[in-house]
Amino acid sequence: MTDDFDDDDFEETEVHIMIEPREDAIAKLGVDLDAFEEALSKAIDKRFEMIDGLGDEDEIPPIEETPITIGDRTFALKELADIVITDDEDDFDESE
Repeated sequence: MTDDFDDDDFEETEVHIMIEPREDAIAKLGVDLDAFEEALSKAIDKRFEMIDGLGDEDEIPPIEETPITIGDRTFALKELADIVITDDEDDFDESE
């Protein structure tokens, strides 16, 4: 059996992700924005490490499910932020 898969069949696409904190949800938890941003940064770093360690793209959970640990509590990113994923950086309005 031959594999007709050819890496040249796929074009790499740059993806842009905007993560906008839900300040009301974060405030309800009694967490300040700086603590959220620090936890988010750590979570994104861990996500990249996990992705590098996986061989199968299908094993990568959606970014919305990225766990964020603040203090002794862990949340899915989607609980604390709105996430926009696009291949067009012009979709992000810098004035917001």
